[in-house]
Amino acid sequence: MLNSIGTFHRGDISSEEFAGNFSFITELIDVDLGYTLTPDCTWEKTGSDSSSSSALPNVEVSSSGGQLTSVNLNVVLHGGVESLKRINAAIQLMAVAFIGAQPDVNIISGDLADIADSVSLHDIESFSFSSFGVDVSCQVGSRGYNFSHALTALVKQDGYIGSPYFSLTFSMEKAVN
Repeated sequence: MLNSIGTFHRGDISSEEFAGNFSFITELIDVDLGYTLTPDCTWEKTGSDSSSSSALPNVEVSSSGGQLTSVNLNVVLHGGVESLKRINAAIQLMAVAFIGAQPDVNIISGDLADIADSVSLHDIESFSFSSFGVDVSCQVGSRGYNFSHALTALVKQDGYIGSPYFSLTFSMEKAVN
């Protein structure tokens, strides 16, 4: 396993360094998703969060010349009440791990907190922006759900007939120099 504790990789990072950044941030702020991101950017169960059954997004990364160029997260949910807490945390941590690695980010200032806040799921709406040379996009599709701010959850709409549906595709892409 990649030993990244105590190191935050900066600049043109590899997918392994991205996973190291993710692990570093989760340990630094003591976040337990019940899974860890492995060096090949897949989820590995840690067994420490058995109370949560909420989903984590599928992760896909792309590289060019060993340099990580994009990170894509996808999740689809069907059901009654669906928690978005773990999905939201994973998106925020991955944004800090990738965007925070860019050379212009001041990791001592509030830049990392600003990055995490800018990608937080405050509602079930799509958004896009560019930050520190990384294009960020979040496309959301939903039917039969209302967003509960108090629960950070999707709650089936009263009287909705059928199975509610929620999909999220979150992308971060950096131009290759």
